[in-house]
Amino acid sequence: MKVESKLYLYIGGLVFFIFAALQINDIYGCFWIFAYLIPSLLSFVKILNYRFIYLKYLSYVYLCLSIYIYIDSKENVVMNIFSETINESLGMLCSAIWIFILSYRSVNLNIKGENV
Repeated sequence: MKVESKLYLYIGGLVFFIFAALQINDIYGCFWIFAYLIPSLLSFVKILNYRFIYLKYLSYVYLCLSIYIYIDSKENVVMNIFSETINESLGMLCSAIWIFILSYRSVNLNIKGENV
């Protein structure tokens, strides 16, 4: 695996780990910590060239959760640019996109772990 792609995986894993660490004070902290730790751990495991078969399906689950969180919000309409619902749904959407990118990268690796 190239150094640049490893660097992107380290940065992505670190960003989602920081997102998980910032969720400690949330009311539903356990859910959000695990929701952000999964993409973080997948990034760090991906550096070891471990292949995951069902990552695309996991990204679809994150995408559905993102849409559900946005639609199911019971907040009143306020003029906030980034309300809590928007933040939560955008976080899940970013996680879904990152997991989809990780699944796409796993398809383009050969046996030795080099890019094809």
